[in-house]
Amino acid sequence: MRDAILNALVKAADRDEEMGGKLNQRVKNGNKKDVVTQGDIEIGDLITQHLLESIPRITVESEEHGKQTNLLDGEEEKYYVAIDDIDGTNNLRVGKGFLAYCSMIVAFDGSKKTEDGYKYSDYSHAACLDYASGKIFYTEKGLGKVEVYDINLKKMGDSLENVQDNSNLAITLSTDLVSTFRGGLLGYEETKGGTPVSKIPTDLDLTFRENAAVDSACSVYEYAMVGVGIRNGYVSAGKKQHELPMLYAFIKETGGEMVDFDGVPYDDKIYEFKAGNASVIAGNSKVVEKVKKSIDAQIQSNKEEVKRRQEYDELKAENERLKIKNSELSKSLSEANSRMKKSIEFVEAVKKSPLGQLFFGKKIKTFEDDSKRISEGKDVR
Repeated sequence: MRDAILNALVKAADRDEEMGGKLNQRVKNGNKKDVVTQGDIEIGDLITQHLLESIPRITVESEEHGKQTNLLDGEEEKYYVAIDDIDGTNNLRVGKGFLAYCSMIVAFDGSKKTEDGYKYSDYSHAACLDYASGKIFYTEKGLGKVEVYDINLKKMGDSLENVQDNSNLAITLSTDLVSTFRGGLLGYEETKGGTPVSKIPTDLDLTFRENAAVDSACSVYEYAMVGVGIRNGYVSAGKKQHELPMLYAFIKETGGEMVDFDGVPYDDKIYEFKAGNASVIAGNSKVVEKVKKSIDAQIQSNKEEVKRRQEYDELKAENERLKIKNSELSKSLSEANSRMKKSIEFVEAVKKSPLGQLFFGKKIKTFEDDSKRISEGKDVR
Protein backbone atom coordinates (compact mmCIF):
# COMPACT_ATOMS: atom_id res chain seq x y z
CA MET A 1 0.00 0.00 0.00
CA ARG A 2 2.85 2.40 0.77
CA ASP A 3 4.29 2.15 -2.75
CA ALA A 4 0.85 2.39 -4.37
CA ILE A 5 0.05 5.58 -2.47
CA LEU A 6 3.39 7.25 -3.13
CA ASN A 7 3.35 6.29 -6.83
CA ALA A 8 -0.22 7.59 -7.16
CA LEU A 9 0.92 10.97 -5.86
CA VAL A 10 3.92 10.99 -8.20
CA LYS A 11 1.57 10.34 -11.12
CA ALA A 12 -0.66 13.15 -9.88
CA ALA A 13 2.32 15.54 -9.85
CA ASP A 14 3.19 14.48 -13.42
CA ARG A 15 -0.40 15.05 -14.57
CA ASP A 16 -0.37 18.48 -12.94
CA GLU A 17 2.78 19.31 -14.90
CA GLU A 18 1.35 17.96 -18.15
CA MET A 19 -1.93 19.86 -17.93
CA GLY A 20 -0.38 23.18 -16.95
CA GLY A 21 -2.94 25.97 -17.07
CA LYS A 22 -5.80 23.64 -17.99
CA LEU A 23 -5.82 22.08 -14.53
CA ASN A 24 -7.28 25.18 -12.89
CA GLN A 25 -10.21 25.64 -15.25
CA ARG A 26 -13.50 25.73 -13.38
CA VAL A 27 -15.84 23.01 -14.59
CA LYS A 28 -18.68 23.12 -12.08
CA ASN A 29 -20.69 26.08 -10.89
CA GLY A 30 -21.98 25.37 -7.40
CA ASN A 31 -22.34 27.53 -4.34
CA LYS A 32 -19.56 29.73 -3.06
CA LYS A 33 -18.27 27.17 -0.58
CA ASP A 34 -16.67 24.78 -3.07
CA VAL A 35 -14.94 25.32 -6.37
CA VAL A 36 -14.55 22.35 -8.71
CA THR A 37 -11.89 22.48 -11.42
CA GLN A 38 -10.66 20.23 -14.18
CA GLY A 39 -7.90 19.28 -11.74
CA ASP A 40 -10.41 17.81 -9.28
CA ILE A 41 -11.82 15.63 -12.05
CA GLU A 42 -8.55 14.60 -13.72
CA ILE A 43 -6.47 14.06 -10.58
CA GLY A 44 -9.27 12.31 -8.72
CA ASP A 45 -9.81 9.89 -11.54
CA LEU A 46 -6.07 9.23 -11.94
CA ILE A 47 -5.47 8.49 -8.24
CA THR A 48 -8.59 6.33 -7.96
CA GLN A 49 -7.77 4.22 -11.00
CA HIS A 50 -4.13 3.79 -10.00
CA LEU A 51 -5.09 2.53 -6.54
CA LEU A 52 -7.79 0.20 -7.89
CA GLU A 53 -5.34 -1.29 -10.37
CA SER A 54 -2.49 -1.60 -7.86
CA ILE A 55 -4.19 -2.98 -4.75
CA PRO A 56 -6.83 -5.75 -4.68
CA ARG A 57 -9.94 -5.70 -2.48
CA ILE A 58 -10.13 -1.97 -1.88
CA THR A 59 -12.81 0.70 -1.95
CA VAL A 60 -11.85 4.26 -2.89
CA GLU A 61 -14.05 7.27 -2.09
CA SER A 62 -13.66 10.85 -3.28
CA GLU A 63 -15.80 14.00 -3.41
CA GLU A 64 -16.04 14.10 -7.19
CA HIS A 65 -16.18 10.38 -8.02
CA GLY A 66 -17.99 8.88 -5.03
CA LYS A 67 -17.24 5.28 -4.07
CA GLN A 68 -15.50 2.89 -6.46
CA THR A 69 -14.32 -0.63 -5.66
CA ASN A 70 -12.59 -3.65 -7.16
CA LEU A 71 -14.15 -6.05 -4.66
CA LEU A 72 -15.56 -9.23 -6.15
CA ASP A 73 -18.67 -10.95 -4.82
CA GLY A 74 -17.99 -12.46 -1.42
CA GLU A 75 -14.66 -10.68 -0.90
CA GLU A 76 -13.96 -8.67 2.23
CA GLU A 77 -12.48 -5.22 2.09
CA LYS A 78 -8.72 -5.12 2.62
CA TYR A 79 -8.51 -1.34 2.60
CA TYR A 80 -10.92 1.57 2.50
CA VAL A 81 -9.24 4.61 0.96
CA ALA A 82 -10.42 8.22 1.29
CA ILE A 83 -8.96 10.75 -1.10
CA ASP A 84 -9.26 14.49 -1.60
CA ASP A 85 -8.72 15.11 -5.30
CA ILE A 86 -7.57 18.72 -4.90
CA ASP A 87 -7.68 20.58 -1.61
CA GLY A 88 -7.07 24.31 -1.83
CA THR A 89 -8.78 24.49 -5.22
CA ASN A 90 -9.10 28.26 -5.09
CA ASN A 91 -5.33 28.49 -4.53
CA LEU A 92 -4.93 26.40 -7.68
CA ARG A 93 -7.19 28.77 -9.61
CA VAL A 94 -5.64 32.07 -8.52
CA GLY A 95 -2.24 31.21 -7.03
CA LYS A 96 -0.26 30.84 -10.26
CA GLY A 97 1.66 27.94 -8.71
CA PHE A 98 2.80 29.98 -5.71
CA LEU A 99 0.01 29.00 -3.29
CA ALA A 100 -0.37 25.57 -1.75
CA TYR A 101 -2.85 23.07 -3.22
CA CYS A 102 -2.72 19.38 -2.39
CA SER A 103 -4.00 15.87 -3.06
CA MET A 104 -4.57 13.57 -0.09
CA ILE A 105 -4.79 9.81 0.37
CA VAL A 106 -5.68 8.02 3.64
CA ALA A 107 -6.12 4.25 3.89
CA PHE A 108 -8.01 2.39 6.62
CA ASP A 109 -7.29 -1.18 7.67
CA GLY A 110 -10.15 -3.34 6.36
CA SER A 111 -9.72 -5.85 9.18
CA LYS A 112 -10.85 -3.17 11.65
CA LYS A 113 -14.15 -2.44 9.92
CA THR A 114 -17.32 -2.82 12.02
CA GLU A 115 -21.02 -2.44 11.27
CA ASP A 116 -20.63 1.27 12.03
CA GLY A 117 -17.67 1.63 9.67
CA TYR A 118 -14.15 2.73 10.55
CA LYS A 119 -12.85 4.59 13.56
CA TYR A 120 -10.28 7.33 13.07
CA SER A 121 -7.76 5.11 14.86
CA ASP A 122 -8.21 2.44 12.17
CA TYR A 123 -6.00 4.33 9.68
CA SER A 124 -3.11 2.40 8.17
CA HIS A 125 -1.43 4.89 5.80
CA ALA A 126 -1.69 8.62 5.11
CA ALA A 127 -0.01 10.88 2.59
CA CYS A 128 -0.42 14.11 0.65
CA LEU A 129 1.26 15.94 -2.20
CA ASP A 130 1.79 19.69 -2.20
CA TYR A 131 1.97 20.59 -5.88
CA ALA A 132 3.42 24.06 -5.35
CA SER A 133 6.53 22.81 -3.52
CA GLY A 134 6.69 19.34 -5.09
CA LYS A 135 6.82 17.68 -1.67
CA ILE A 136 5.10 14.49 -0.55
CA PHE A 137 4.34 13.99 3.15
CA TYR A 138 3.85 10.39 4.29
CA THR A 139 3.22 8.28 7.39
CA GLU A 140 1.80 4.89 8.30
CA LYS A 141 0.57 3.17 11.46
CA GLY A 142 3.53 2.57 13.79
CA LEU A 143 6.06 4.62 11.79
CA GLY A 144 6.33 7.18 14.58
CA LYS A 145 7.11 10.10 12.27
CA VAL A 146 6.05 11.97 9.15
CA GLU A 147 8.45 11.60 6.23
CA VAL A 148 9.02 14.13 3.44
CA TYR A 149 9.88 13.13 -0.14
CA ASP A 150 10.39 14.96 -3.40
CA ILE A 151 8.42 13.92 -6.50
CA ASN A 152 11.22 11.50 -7.40
CA LEU A 153 10.59 9.80 -4.03
CA LYS A 154 13.94 10.85 -2.68
CA LYS A 155 13.63 11.33 1.06
CA MET A 156 14.23 14.92 2.11
CA GLY A 157 13.73 14.58 5.85
CA ASP A 158 11.18 13.77 8.52
CA SER A 159 9.45 15.19 11.56
CA LEU A 160 12.06 13.80 13.95
CA GLU A 161 14.63 16.18 12.48
CA ASN A 162 12.54 19.20 13.38
CA VAL A 163 13.09 19.19 17.13
CA GLN A 164 12.78 22.93 17.71
CA ASP A 165 9.81 23.70 19.95
CA ASN A 166 9.08 27.41 20.22
CA SER A 167 5.67 26.89 21.82
CA ASN A 168 6.99 28.40 25.08
CA LEU A 169 7.46 31.66 23.18
CA ALA A 170 4.38 31.59 20.98
CA ILE A 171 2.11 28.81 19.80
CA THR A 172 1.54 28.86 16.06
CA LEU A 173 -1.74 27.24 15.08
CA SER A 174 -2.93 26.22 11.66
CA THR A 175 -6.60 26.93 11.17
CA ASP A 176 -9.43 27.51 8.71
CA LEU A 177 -10.41 31.16 9.02
CA VAL A 178 -13.34 30.82 6.64
CA SER A 179 -14.95 28.10 8.77
CA THR A 180 -14.27 30.06 11.92
CA PHE A 181 -15.32 33.56 10.93
CA ARG A 182 -17.85 32.76 8.21
CA GLY A 183 -20.11 30.52 10.25
CA GLY A 184 -18.81 27.02 9.48
CA LEU A 185 -20.97 25.44 6.81
CA LEU A 186 -22.20 28.83 5.62
CA GLY A 187 -18.98 29.14 3.69
CA TYR A 188 -18.69 32.65 2.27
CA GLU A 189 -22.14 33.89 3.26
CA GLU A 190 -22.04 37.48 4.52
CA THR A 191 -24.81 37.32 7.13
CA LYS A 192 -26.28 34.88 9.60
CA GLY A 193 -29.75 35.61 10.91
CA GLY A 194 -29.46 39.12 9.53
CA THR A 195 -26.23 39.86 11.44
CA PRO A 196 -22.90 40.35 9.60
CA VAL A 197 -20.88 37.20 10.30
CA SER A 198 -17.80 39.28 11.06
CA LYS A 199 -19.63 40.68 14.10
CA ILE A 200 -20.75 37.31 15.48
CA PRO A 201 -18.52 36.10 18.36
CA THR A 202 -16.76 32.80 17.66
CA ASP A 203 -15.49 30.10 20.00
CA LEU A 204 -11.93 30.88 18.86
CA ASP A 205 -11.76 34.63 19.47
CA LEU A 206 -9.64 34.28 22.62
CA THR A 207 -7.50 31.52 21.11
CA PHE A 208 -6.59 33.74 18.16
CA ARG A 209 -5.78 36.66 20.46
CA GLU A 210 -3.45 34.51 22.56
CA ASN A 211 -1.71 32.61 19.75
CA ALA A 212 -0.49 33.08 16.20
CA ALA A 213 -3.01 31.73 13.67
CA VAL A 214 -2.01 30.74 10.14
CA ASP A 215 -4.25 29.78 7.22
CA SER A 216 -2.82 28.97 3.78
CA ALA A 217 -6.35 28.32 2.43
CA CYS A 218 -5.38 24.66 1.98
CA SER A 219 -6.27 22.52 5.00
CA VAL A 220 -4.32 19.45 3.85
CA TYR A 221 -1.17 21.54 3.54
CA GLU A 222 -1.70 22.86 7.06
CA TYR A 223 -2.11 19.29 8.33
CA ALA A 224 1.26 18.48 6.76
CA MET A 225 2.86 21.52 8.40
CA VAL A 226 1.57 20.33 11.77
CA GLY A 227 2.81 16.82 11.03
CA VAL A 228 6.39 17.90 10.39
CA GLY A 229 6.38 20.30 13.35
CA ILE A 230 6.47 23.60 11.48
CA ARG A 231 3.14 24.48 13.11
CA ASN A 232 2.46 23.66 16.78
CA GLY A 233 -1.11 22.51 16.25
CA TYR A 234 -4.37 22.81 14.38
CA VAL A 235 -7.73 24.22 15.46
CA SER A 236 -11.01 24.79 13.66
CA ALA A 237 -14.62 25.29 14.65
CA GLY A 238 -16.10 23.42 11.69
CA LYS A 239 -14.39 21.12 9.20
CA LYS A 240 -15.57 18.71 6.55
CA GLN A 241 -14.52 15.28 7.78
CA HIS A 242 -13.32 13.69 4.56
CA GLU A 243 -9.80 15.12 5.00
CA LEU A 244 -9.49 14.96 8.80
CA PRO A 245 -8.03 11.40 8.99
CA MET A 246 -4.79 12.70 7.51
CA LEU A 247 -4.43 15.22 10.32
CA TYR A 248 -5.29 12.48 12.81
CA ALA A 249 -2.68 10.07 11.39
CA PHE A 250 0.04 12.75 11.30
CA ILE A 251 -0.75 13.85 14.85
CA LYS A 252 -0.82 10.33 16.32
CA GLU A 253 2.41 9.26 14.62
CA THR A 254 4.18 12.31 16.07
CA GLY A 255 2.92 11.71 19.61
CA GLY A 256 0.10 14.24 19.67
CA GLU A 257 -3.61 14.33 20.47
CA MET A 258 -6.73 15.22 18.52
CA VAL A 259 -10.00 16.11 20.26
CA ASP A 260 -13.18 18.06 19.55
CA PHE A 261 -14.18 21.24 21.41
CA ASP A 262 -15.85 19.12 24.09
CA GLY A 263 -12.53 17.40 24.72
CA VAL A 264 -13.67 14.08 23.24
CA PRO A 265 -10.76 12.26 21.54
CA TYR A 266 -11.11 11.31 17.89
CA ASP A 267 -9.68 7.83 18.54
CA ASP A 268 -13.04 6.07 18.76
CA LYS A 269 -15.06 8.47 16.61
CA ILE A 270 -16.58 6.90 13.52
CA TYR A 271 -15.21 8.41 10.33
CA GLU A 272 -17.91 9.75 8.01
CA PHE A 273 -16.57 10.87 4.64
CA LYS A 274 -19.47 13.19 3.81
CA ALA A 275 -20.01 14.62 7.29
CA GLY A 276 -19.13 18.21 8.12
CA ASN A 277 -18.99 20.87 10.79
CA ALA A 278 -16.53 18.93 12.97
CA SER A 279 -14.67 20.92 15.62
CA VAL A 280 -11.05 19.91 16.11
CA ILE A 281 -8.03 20.68 18.28
CA ALA A 282 -4.79 18.88 17.45
CA GLY A 283 -1.23 19.11 18.76
CA ASN A 284 0.84 17.87 21.65
CA SER A 285 -0.83 17.57 25.06
CA LYS A 286 0.37 21.01 26.17
CA VAL A 287 -0.98 22.74 23.08
CA VAL A 288 -4.31 20.88 23.20
CA GLU A 289 -4.77 21.70 26.90
CA LYS A 290 -3.99 25.39 26.41
CA VAL A 291 -6.23 25.79 23.37
CA LYS A 292 -9.07 23.83 25.00
CA LYS A 293 -8.86 26.09 28.06
CA SER A 294 -9.06 29.21 25.88
CA ILE A 295 -12.02 27.82 23.94
CA ASP A 296 -13.88 26.92 27.13
CA ALA A 297 -13.35 30.45 28.46
CA GLN A 298 -14.54 31.97 25.18
CA ILE A 299 -17.60 29.73 25.02
CA GLN A 300 -18.54 30.76 28.57
CA SER A 301 -17.94 34.40 27.68
CA ASN A 302 -20.09 34.04 24.57
CA LYS A 303 -22.89 32.47 26.62
CA GLU A 304 -22.76 35.37 29.06
CA GLU A 305 -22.77 37.81 26.16
CA VAL A 306 -25.77 36.06 24.65
CA LYS A 307 -27.54 36.28 28.01
CA ARG A 308 -26.72 39.98 28.28
CA ARG A 309 -27.99 40.56 24.76
CA GLN A 310 -31.20 38.68 25.55
CA GLU A 311 -31.72 40.74 28.70
CA TYR A 312 -31.01 43.92 26.73
CA ASP A 313 -33.44 42.88 24.00
CA GLU A 314 -36.09 42.08 26.60
CA LEU A 315 -35.63 45.48 28.29
CA LYS A 316 -35.70 47.17 24.91
CA ALA A 317 -38.91 45.33 24.00
CA GLU A 318 -40.46 46.24 27.38
CA ASN A 319 -39.48 49.87 26.84
CA GLU A 320 -41.16 49.80 23.44
CA ARG A 321 -44.30 48.32 25.01
CA LEU A 322 -44.32 51.09 27.66
CA LYS A 323 -43.87 53.71 24.96
CA ILE A 324 -46.85 52.31 23.09
CA LYS A 325 -48.92 52.13 26.27
CA ASN A 326 -47.96 55.69 27.22
CA SER A 327 -48.84 56.85 23.74
CA GLU A 328 -52.23 55.14 24.01
CA LEU A 329 -52.86 56.72 27.44
CA SER A 330 -51.86 60.15 26.13
CA LYS A 331 -54.21 59.70 23.21
CA SER A 332 -57.08 58.66 25.54
CA LEU A 333 -56.43 61.64 27.83
CA SER A 334 -56.35 63.99 24.88
CA GLU A 335 -59.63 62.59 23.59
CA ALA A 336 -61.21 62.92 27.08
CA ASN A 337 -60.03 66.54 27.34
CA SER A 338 -61.44 67.23 23.91
CA ARG A 339 -64.82 65.76 24.89
CA MET A 340 -64.84 67.75 28.14
CA LYS A 341 -64.03 70.95 26.26
CA LYS A 342 -66.86 70.31 23.86
CA SER A 343 -69.23 69.64 26.80
CA ILE A 344 -68.25 72.93 28.47
CA GLU A 345 -68.69 74.79 25.20
CA PHE A 346 -72.12 73.21 24.81
CA VAL A 347 -73.20 74.20 28.34
CA GLU A 348 -71.98 77.76 27.79
CA ALA A 349 -73.90 77.93 24.54
CA VAL A 350 -77.07 76.69 26.28
CA LYS A 351 -76.67 79.26 29.06
CA LYS A 352 -76.65 82.02 26.49
CA SER A 353 -79.83 80.84 24.83
CA PRO A 354 -83.22 82.39 25.96
CA LEU A 355 -84.36 79.17 27.53
CA GLY A 356 -80.99 78.66 29.13
CA GLN A 357 -81.00 82.13 30.60
CA LEU A 358 -84.46 81.52 32.05
CA PHE A 359 -83.49 78.15 33.49
CA PHE A 360 -80.01 78.97 34.71
CA GLY A 361 -81.08 82.43 35.90
CA LYS A 362 -83.77 80.90 38.14
CA LYS A 363 -81.33 78.31 39.48
CA ILE A 364 -78.77 80.99 40.25
CA LYS A 365 -81.42 83.18 42.01
CA THR A 366 -82.61 80.20 44.09
CA PHE A 367 -79.01 79.42 45.03
CA GLU A 368 -78.36 83.01 46.10
CA ASP A 369 -81.58 83.12 48.22
CA ASP A 370 -80.72 79.84 49.92
CA SER A 371 -77.20 81.03 50.66
CA LYS A 372 -78.53 84.19 52.26
CA ARG A 373 -81.04 82.31 54.44
CA ILE A 374 -78.30 79.91 55.59
CA SER A 375 -76.05 82.83 56.55
CA GLU A 376 -78.93 84.32 58.56
CA GLY A 377 -79.50 81.00 60.36
CA LYS A 378 -82.84 80.38 58.68
CA ASP A 379 -84.07 77.16 57.18
CA VAL A 380 -83.66 76.63 53.48
CA ARG A 381 -86.95 76.24 51.73
